[in-house]
Amino acid sequence: MNAPESASVLLARRIDGTMPQLEQLLTRTSHPTIVTDAQRRVLWVNQAFVERTGFTLEDMLGKTPGSVLQCDETDPAEVLRLRAALNAGQRVRTRLRNRARDGERYWVELDIQPFGRPGAPPTGFIAVQPEIAARDAATERIRAVLETAAAGVVVQDANGAIVDCNPAAERLLGLSHEQLIGVTSLDPRWRIIDADCQALPGHQHPAMRTLRGGGPLRNVLMGVELPDGSRRWLSVNTTLLPRDDGAPWVVCSFADVTARRELELQLHDQWQLLTTTLKGTRTATWEWHVASGAVRFTERWAEIIGYTLADLAPLDFQAWQRHVHPDDAVEAMSQLDQHFAGTLEHYDIELRMRHRDGSWRWVHARGRLASRSADGQPLLMLGTHEDIHERKSAAIAAAEAYTMLHGLFELAPVGIGLVDLQTLCATDYNQALCDMLGYRRDELLGPAMNGRLPGKLAGLRDRNLAEVEQTGRYGPCEATLQHRGGHAVDVLLSGTRVVASDGRPYLWSIIQDISQRKAMERGLRAAAEQDRLTGLPNRSVLMQRLEQLAERARSEPSFRFALLFLDFDRFKLINDTLGHDAGDELLLGLGLRLRGVLAAAGPDAVAAGSMVARFGGDEFVYVAAGIENTDEARSVADRLQLALAVPYRVKGHELHSTASIGIALGEGPCAVPHELLRNADTAMYEAKRAGRCTTVVFDDGMHARLTRALRVEAGLRNAVQRGEFSLVYQPIVDLESGKMSSVEALLRWHSPDIGAVSPNEFIPIAEESGQIIAIGEWVLRRACQQWALWQRQDAAAAPAGMSVNLSRVQMALGNRLLLVVRSALADAAMPASALQLEITEREVMKDPAGARELMIGLSALGVRLAMDDFGTGTSSLGCLRDYPFDTIKIDKAFVTDLGRDPHVLAVAHATVNVIENLGMVSVAEGIEDPAEVAMLQAMGCRYGQGYFFARPMAADKLLAAMAPPAASDG
Repeated sequence: MNAPESASVLLARRIDGTMPQLEQLLTRTSHPTIVTDAQRRVLWVNQAFVERTGFTLEDMLGKTPGSVLQCDETDPAEVLRLRAALNAGQRVRTRLRNRARDGERYWVELDIQPFGRPGAPPTGFIAVQPEIAARDAATERIRAVLETAAAGVVVQDANGAIVDCNPAAERLLGLSHEQLIGVTSLDPRWRIIDADCQALPGHQHPAMRTLRGGGPLRNVLMGVELPDGSRRWLSVNTTLLPRDDGAPWVVCSFADVTARRELELQLHDQWQLLTTTLKGTRTATWEWHVASGAVRFTERWAEIIGYTLADLAPLDFQAWQRHVHPDDAVEAMSQLDQHFAGTLEHYDIELRMRHRDGSWRWVHARGRLASRSADGQPLLMLGTHEDIHERKSAAIAAAEAYTMLHGLFELAPVGIGLVDLQTLCATDYNQALCDMLGYRRDELLGPAMNGRLPGKLAGLRDRNLAEVEQTGRYGPCEATLQHRGGHAVDVLLSGTRVVASDGRPYLWSIIQDISQRKAMERGLRAAAEQDRLTGLPNRSVLMQRLEQLAERARSEPSFRFALLFLDFDRFKLINDTLGHDAGDELLLGLGLRLRGVLAAAGPDAVAAGSMVARFGGDEFVYVAAGIENTDEARSVADRLQLALAVPYRVKGHELHSTASIGIALGEGPCAVPHELLRNADTAMYEAKRAGRCTTVVFDDGMHARLTRALRVEAGLRNAVQRGEFSLVYQPIVDLESGKMSSVEALLRWHSPDIGAVSPNEFIPIAEESGQIIAIGEWVLRRACQQWALWQRQDAAAAPAGMSVNLSRVQMALGNRLLLVVRSALADAAMPASALQLEITEREVMKDPAGARELMIGLSALGVRLAMDDFGTGTSSLGCLRDYPFDTIKIDKAFVTDLGRDPHVLAVAHATVNVIENLGMVSVAEGIEDPAEVAMLQAMGCRYGQGYFFARPMAADKLLAAMAPPAASDG
């Protein structure tokens, strides 16, 4: 039996039935091999099989070899013979015609052998295709080289098995030629270790690495523990040996470097001792095998840059280089080159290394070559790394601080001086101070400056020095120095005491030239009584004048004056639309017209103390002194309104700006300036609420009303969140049947601070402050949820619809209101047709186009729309067709006068007819007696609402209150 067959038999005998061990053995063979289970299903194929057939293990797994490889040229008789032998668990040899994956037909000779435990049926089969070609010629050619080589040389085949060796190899490896032939890197007769004395797996041996990668290896250090127990260190080179008739082999040559390596290990032991010593100083150590690039670091080295050694594995010289700052790497490599060349005794450099957190850490690296080769090449270098980041950073910061301080000292726009507190002589002044005073630096240093201080400045210096002695600083304080040219220089002085490293005290002083500021202050004081924009007296002057007039009124009972507080209407709109330049131009024009009114009052009025002042923003104050009563003050206000009503030409636009004017009368002991201003401002606020372009005279009740309004506004601010609001519901009934058809939700507020507040009071304030938006949304959502609750409680008795009022502020929201309505309906699962939104006639007429666009959007949602309080505004019956209303609610004023005025009855009758003819529904509000019901029924009104049917009530009482009376048994 030939050698491959013997190897196959040997493999089969060693198999214990487990696939992992079988695979480990068979991966060594270069012959195409298949392993199957007892049913001949493929368990494993080797790489030689894949290369020959093109089928991978994934292609073959679980299939029988014949189902994949046999073709139409395969001999059926031979296949039957093969199956019979395998069924009997026998070994069989056969020759078959097979098909490769690419369609190629080829002959194959197979040695198929069962395996398993002795005496038991086979657990599987191994099929091996023997290699027939021999390599005798190649072996002979290599032999001559092997015999003459001084170094040990072995030739290994594609599987790593030794096929030849020279005498030097026998000597170095401690085995004879016969013992070495056929041995692979996994042979247990020797133990291979790497440069770190760690076991080197067979697949990492230099020969196997070259077979895998194809590239040669040079000077790989490898230790071999020989059969006699000794250890020999070899420097290994490898190269591929191409072959014409098969896969390439590998040639390994190796030289004995045991003496050198033992010296290195001895040095390493000494190095370890040194490393242990250095650990106490927190210094990292390293060693670098220059030829191989291998490096060894202590854990402290990795710790300096935020890692562990395990994080950075595998480590080599390039790994170290990658962490060095690019700017420092050039200098580091230059020093290494000089050290290797012998021109630099030590490698010593401070460099930056990249920390794990991305920052750069300063490290002091030192090193020196420990050994060189016979030809002088560097072999081993040892060194240390020391973390100097804190020290280096501090030094850099100190240098930067010095540079910046020196730059600040020289380039600062303020004067800076340094005085020795022991001698009281200046040691340095910067150029800014020299320029400030017109002297050269040498003229100010030493005692020279002290001699130029006038007496009062010498006293100031002494006071400052005393303050420094107590507190360590002085100032700021103002002083006047003398320029070399003779003029005064106003300065601001401040200083602080510092101590030099030698303990000597110094005083830093800052001398700031404030001449311009002082000149500006003088100019500001001159202009302090004048408004910059209009040129009118400002608030400060106004208050002084009011104090004067108040004092006169208190001392002269017959003297009276009026304070007219003016705020210009829609001024913010002009600022926002045309810009602040236009607003300033308008304010200037307003000031000129107020001046004109004052000038028209005559010189006597001015002499009496009348004046115009700008109070701030678009607020002005006209003081009319020496008037008789409030009627005369109103006359002044009328003249102001007339003058201000003339159009203005601003930035090419014609503008109209009216004013709201509040008047407060100053007389007797009540003439207190601050109270007068507050009262006039309160009256002006009332004028704005009354409709703008209006004059209001302050009275005592006005302050109480304003205070009440402010309390209401403050209380409204968080009323929704505090749950202070509630809803009551007033039924809307069918006038024919008397049954409830829908309800109207009405808002109520009970404040814990104020008590019950009428909607007529708090809703206008909520609209003015914008709080009605949140309140209105709460009402809408609560009403929809209550409607849904009634439906769940008793759908037959529940109202079919829910009416909710909209305010003018809500209507201005546009699309945002549509989103709120849609959301409220969705949250309550309420159909849109069940919700009716009521809009007053007045609000529709304020912005007809905007109201119509909003109502079209609401109508598109399916919501019903009602015009509330119809008949109280300016709209006509004809305008109803222009808006998508479903319901018209006739105001209570019409209903109340039905039985009193035949003209009202005729108008109401016509109104109902028009409403019904337009396809809308009419609802009469405020019904209070049966006669009104009868008249409304007669004219065809469909629905009614009022106290006659029911007052507004809580939600939990509605269904019971509006239930029809039970039918009597009689």
